[in-house]
Amino acid sequence: MKQEDYATYSKMSDADLLDFVTETQGSQRGHLARHILASRQHDTMKKATIYAAIAAGLSALGTVIQAAMAVMAYVYPPPH
Repeated sequence: MKQEDYATYSKMSDADLLDFVTETQGSQRGHLARHILASRQHDTMKKATIYAAIAAGLSALGTVIQAAMAVMAYVYPPPH
């Protein structure tokens, strides 16, 4: 397959690529379609992992702020 073929197939929708995946196992178009679909899936998983890491970091930051506030409340109790 040529680079132009890869660029053309990359523009196709998932449904169109799935038509090529169902071709015979030795089909070059089928191999290329499977590769592009797997690449798209990996990109999606990578984005999801990044967003999960950001959410975990924000949660940890919130926990640190809560702990700091608890220590401040202990060290400097409100006047009675």
